Parts: sequence; C-alpha cells; structure tokens
Amino acid sequence: MTQVPLFDGGAGTDQFNIDGISLRAFTASANNPSLGANLTLWETVDVQNGGALRLTGDLFDTANTGILKLSNAASTLDLQEGTTATTTIHGDFDSVGVAKVDTVLGDSSSASDVLHITGGTAGSTVLQVNNLGGTGALTTGNGILVAQVDGSSSGTFALPGGALIAGQFLYSLQKIGNNWYLQSQANTGTVQVSKTVVGPEGAPAFSGSIPFTLTCVSPDLSQQGSIAVVNNAGAADPITVTAGSTCSVAEGALPAAPSGYGWGAATLPAATGPVPLGGNLTLAITNTLVKQNTPTAIPTPVPSLSQWALALLSLVMAGFTAMGLRRSRMR
Repeated sequence: MTQVPLFDGGAGTDQFNIDGISLRAFTASANNPSLGANLTLWETVDVQNGGALRLTGDLFDTANTGILKLSNAASTLDLQEGTTATTTIHGDFDSVGVAKVDTVLGDSSSASDVLHITGGTAGSTVLQVNNLGGTGALTTGNGILVAQVDGSSSGTFALPGGALIAGQFLYSLQKIGNNWYLQSQANTGTVQVSKTVVGPEGAPAFSGSIPFTLTCVSPDLSQQGSIAVVNNAGAADPITVTAGSTCSVAEGALPAAPSGYGWGAATLPAATGPVPLGGNLTLAITNTLVKQNTPTAIPTPVPSLSQWALALLSLVMAGFTAMGLRRSRMR
C-alpha cells in the first residue's frame, strides 16, 4: 500500500490489522509520505497472515502506548533500510514472527539497528540479520546490542539456524539482563599434518624435513608447510582454517632416502572434514622405505691367446733358450 499519509485510530481502544500486505509506516505528530503511512492513535497493531510492517521510525508514542503483534511465523517486522538506527516500540511486543535488522558484523563497537521496546516482550521471534559489509571480528563485553527491553523480557529472540558467519567468526545471539546481543567467537579449527615412515626389518631410521601442501574448500585455502621427521615420525605445526572446511594434503619432493633404500609410493589420506569448531583435524601420511637390490659383481675375464699368439710366444721362448745355451758353451 502506498500514498496513504495517515491512518488515524481516533479515540477509544482500536486495533489496526496488517493482513497479508506490506505497509511502510511510522508514528509521529506530523505526516511524512516519504516515510510511508502515519499510524496514530492505535492501541494494537497486528501483523497477520504473512503481512509485513516496514518501520521507518518509532511506533506508538509516550502519550499513547500500544502493543505490536506478529501473529504468525510469516509475519514480519522489517527495520532493514540499508542504514542503522534505533527504532522504539512505545509499548509491548508480542511475536511469533520475524524481525529483520541491519548490522555491521564486526566487534562490539559495530553499528546495528536496535529494536527498543519500552514495555515487555512475549513469544519467540526469529531475528534475521542483514550484514552491512562487516568482515567479522571478535566481540568483547556484552557484544553488539540488537534488542533493548525496558520492561519484562519474557519473549525470546533467535537467529535462523542458531548462528551467523562473517569471515572467520561465528556470531550467536545472547540474552544479558533484559537485552539481546550478538556475540562472536573465532569460527576456526586447526589441521595438523603428520607423517610416519615404515621400512623392512633392519632399515635405518629416517630423519629430515618433508614439504607438503594443504588444500581446503568451503572456503578455499591453499597453504604450504613442512614436516620435521625424527626417527621415522613427525608432525607439522597446526594450521588454522575455517571450521567446517574439508581439507586434503599432498606432499612435495622427498629428500634422499637412507643409503641402500628408496621411497615407495606414499599413502595419503582422503579429503577429510568438516574441521570441528575449536578442534583439530589430523591428516596422516605414511611413507615406505624399500630396500634396493645391490647388483652382483661380474668377474673380469682373463684374456685368452689365439693359436698364432701362442706360436709366436713359443718362438720367443725358444730363442731365449738358445741364447742361454750359446753363452754357456762360450764359457
């Protein structure tokens, strides 16, 4: 509905039903068609049957407090205008529907829409948060205020799915006193790559540094590292990744194996996940030492003499013998 500057309830106890339509509205002493309809002098505003109230300012006023109802799960209170502000409900809030707010998901100083209720709350409201460019940060103290309740805070607020993710931070909704805050924690876990070297009986132990590449998806990550292996076993320093990621590992070029041995095929783990929030996932690699066969030494053959060579050798020997006999006679 558009182009209706004022809905005036007048004197008495009145109820305004927003039934299956979307209405942009506020309550003020003067009309402002650019902000939608002015809802004034109503004691109850009831959003029904999937209707939506897009509030561009406060609802009710201090002289005429009322109650805002979201009567079914599809009924919506929409504060999302692309900027952040505090919107006040002068009265009570009774809801089983959805409230939408804009928030910059960062640290505790981040800007956010605040639903301020001067009375009390009842029911259970799903709070849908539109992140205005926040990249995630760790909140401290109470966190980011999104709902302020001055009266009895019996109603509850909950995030769809229970949590929001911005960057490497997980946001949850917490009630502190009467109010509701977004609080964050690191949405990370760690992955550690380990290695075991096995070999046949009698094989010497291996020590050395072996490179690897860790690859994760959802979100994507590729990071290189190295494993310090001492006496056939070792592990790399844990690598921080986003919780819920699925990760796999590939090893780089292996250093020289111990003398007399070579490297067999490596056993790599399959892609594993999800990485648990705040926990550690280990990817184990196994390398095998294989004994190398030492070739048997082949004896060097003794050269053989041909028949002509033997005949020539015989003549030479005979000549030396004849010379010896001649010298002997001359004496």
